[in-house]
Amino acid sequence: MIRIGALSTILHILINGNACFGSIDDDSLDFLHQVQNNSQINLRGSYPHNEDDSPLHGRKLIANCLQGLSPGPACSVAALINCVNNANPSEVIEICNNGITFSATDDSIQVTKSLIFRCIGCTDLTNRPATTLSRSTPPNTVDRGRFFNVGNLPQNGAISFIGINFQNARYGTDVPTVRGGAISIRSPLATSIRIIGCAFRNNISTGFGGAVFIEARQAIVLVTQSEFSTNIALNDYGGALAIQTVAQVTLDNSSFFSNEAQGKGAGAVYIQQVRVANGSSGGVTLTQCKFGYYANANLGNKARQSGGAVIISDVEALVTIQLCDFSFNTATTGNQGAVRIKDAGSVAALNNNFYGNRAPLGFTGALDIKDVKNTGTTTVVRQNSFQSNEALAETGWGGGLSVRDAATIEVRDNCFVGNKCNKVRSSGGAAFFQRITSAITATNRGSSNSALTCSTIFLFDRSICTPLDSAASGCPVPPNVP
Repeated sequence: MIRIGALSTILHILINGNACFGSIDDDSLDFLHQVQNNSQINLRGSYPHNEDDSPLHGRKLIANCLQGLSPGPACSVAALINCVNNANPSEVIEICNNGITFSATDDSIQVTKSLIFRCIGCTDLTNRPATTLSRSTPPNTVDRGRFFNVGNLPQNGAISFIGINFQNARYGTDVPTVRGGAISIRSPLATSIRIIGCAFRNNISTGFGGAVFIEARQAIVLVTQSEFSTNIALNDYGGALAIQTVAQVTLDNSSFFSNEAQGKGAGAVYIQQVRVANGSSGGVTLTQCKFGYYANANLGNKARQSGGAVIISDVEALVTIQLCDFSFNTATTGNQGAVRIKDAGSVAALNNNFYGNRAPLGFTGALDIKDVKNTGTTTVVRQNSFQSNEALAETGWGGGLSVRDAATIEVRDNCFVGNKCNKVRSSGGAAFFQRITSAITATNRGSSNSALTCSTIFLFDRSICTPLDSAASGCPVPPNVP
């Protein structure tokens, strides 16, 4: 459940040539009153096709406007720009189902007011219509236009993208540090940024965020039910998504496949500097997300440096990763094959699967946690599966898991199977702990982990090698990967 902030008005805007048509009815006013009263509205899962019941539709607005919609001229870049320029704050702009193709000469659309962009008919985000914004430019040519450039929203401003596919944007290919290939949001006064049911495919930036870049110090950021695939950050962090200097981040029920940070780290997602503001939690939550796919090694994410899939750093409060899958992610020349968490207030990793992640020249095959700032909290790693991860630096550690510089850690009920460190000078084939005040380990299971010093769980400062509590019984069987 999430809470949507108060809106001054809800008006349906349909792009039709260069004209925008608006309508509002009594049912829509009822919906507006729910929003103004901060009613909780569920934006997860599927919704009935009855517009009266769908929070994504604003009640009956779509039913009043679909008649007479025709393909081709009904949707154009010029019409979309006209609607953005003429919309009132907090209004809805809908993009017709046949989408819009941007040419090489179409620049980014500038947005400086609170708006909602969404597809028509997206009552069910699991089977939504193909509403697509795309670039027609061939992939090997310079194209300096992303789709949206959102900046300088007013105090308490909000921006939402719902049920839209963004593909083939190339931005900044002749400038080395341009951020956000498809969308850039840089707005210090905005308080709500939502990406719901969207897909980002084949987008490229030279700087942070191959598909999306967000910087908004007061904003609560939600990305849910979305897909990011084959996006590239050429010279910087975050192959798909980069989020910096915000108040709270939630990534939920989203997938990240074959994204790449070719110049630096975080093959899929880079999150940095999250601080409490305007009642936010100041934390980061990843839940039910997929980073790569266990049945296809080609779908993993890749970083040239650290964090094959994810880097999360400098977070004031709690970082939670729960019910996520990390498969076949790679840090090609750096460390942390899947996830790097650094300088968080506290950390909880719960019920995740880490399979086949690699740091072929570095340490920590899957999950690395370092520098937990709140010494009064316990770092919890519980009920995770670490299988077939590799950290192959000549002097390396932590085939599956590493935790360093944390006061108290609790590592319980995890499975460690077939994780590997290089056997030249390595330690902690399953897990590696260093500079830990108190370590609680119990009922961790597994087998076939390897390292030169301690193939299981190694507490470095005390030279203690803790055996796994049982063999691999009860651990998930590794899938048969083609």
